Amino acid sequence: MSCSPLVDRHQELLTAGAGNAEMVACDRAFHIAIVSAVGNTELTDLYRSMGDRQQRTGVTSFSLIPGRAEIAVPHDRRIAEALKRFDLDEAEEALREHLERLAPDLERYLP
Repeated sequence: MSCSPLVDRHQELLTAGAGNAEMVACDRAFHIAIVSAVGNTELTDLYRSMGDRQQRTGVTSFSLIPGRAEIAVPHDRRIAEALKRFDLDEAEEALREHLERLAPDLERYLP
């Protein structure tokens, strides 16, 4: 599984000054790819079912949190590169850092 093309696309959108909705849709596709790669169809279906809420939450966070979009790309790239190398420890560490870095902002802006 390679999520790198999605991260590359996200970077392109960011560089081009794309709107938050388009960037969030790309970010969401990245996360769906990771969940789908696990092979658990029930988990994938559950994750997909949260789509509208995730899109609204994502657009809100990208809009309200300064630098949020700029933070997402390198975090996602680190996760994608670790998964590409099958370095699960690094992928887990990168994911934890991603969540820990963003959680306080999300909790402040998105009750």
